[in-house]
Order: sequence, then structure tokens, then C-alpha cells
Amino acid sequence: MTRCNLVAGAVATGAPLTDAERAHLDGCADCAALVALPRALARTARAADPGPGFSARMTVGAHRRLVVRRRRRIATVAAAAMAAAVMLFVTVRQVQRPAADQRLRPALATATPQAPEQSARARELLQLTRFERAMAPAARWDDIEAPLRSHRALLNLHRHPVTPVGGTP
Repeated sequence: MTRCNLVAGAVATGAPLTDAERAHLDGCADCAALVALPRALARTARAADPGPGFSARMTVGAHRRLVVRRRRRIATVAAAAMAAAVMLFVTVRQVQRPAADQRLRPALATATPQAPEQSARARELLQLTRFERAMAPAARWDDIEAPLRSHRALLNLHRHPVTPVGGTP
């Protein structure tokens, strides 16, 4: 390897020059210019100016990102809480239903075997006696109230008769 290659390698890696390489710099103008190049660049190079309003733009951009992250975090937590609430509701409903059916099974198990027609009637009666089903509304209130409007108007007419103008009732 020539001395020029050794000097170029030392400059490229930033390693200090040995005494033999410094002695070579006195006789070789190319190597002397190569070693002086980083120092010359450091003197002439200026820091890049980001321009007016750079810090304001960066602050606004950072604030916007923080707001977006906060919204996503809140939405994620809300979705997770909603999913947990739904799972809890479904689990509790499934746990409670078998308990109600378990109370009826011993009574049905001890009963004497019946004809299929009688057992179907018994199941239908059992369905009818369930309190939750009996108390649940069977129709929408608007569907019930709509046919009664004409009857209600007739009733109101008889309660408060309309008096003719200028006449007595």
C-alpha cells in the first residue's frame, strides 16, 4: 500500500496520523490538501437556518399529534369498556337463565310420562305462566292507541258539548 492510500484511509476514518504519514504530507501536495479539507469545510460551513416560524410550526405540529393520540386513546379505552360491559351483560344473562330452568327440571323429571299432546299443553302453560313474558308488552303503544282516537273524540264531545254561537246549551 502506498503512503497516499494510508493517509487517505486515516482521513476517511478520522484516525490520527502517524509520524511517517505526517512526514509524507511535507512532500505530497495532494495528501496535504486532503488532510486540510475537513478543517477548511468546518470553517466555511454555517449552520442551516430553518427559517422564520420554524419553532411555531413544530410546536403546532407536535400539539396536533398529541391531540390525535389522546383522542385515539380515549376512543380505544371507551371501546374496550363497552366491549367489557357487553361481555359482562351477556355472561350474567347466560348464568341466570339456567338457574331458572333448573328449578323447573326436578318437577318435570318426577312427573309421570304423558302423551305427547298433554306434554305440549303443559309446556305451553308453563310458557304462559312465566312472569317476565306475561309482563312484557305485546304491542307498541302507538298501535294500540291509534284505533281508539275516534272513540276518544266521541267521548270528549259528549263530556263537553259544543254550544252554538248565540244559543243556550
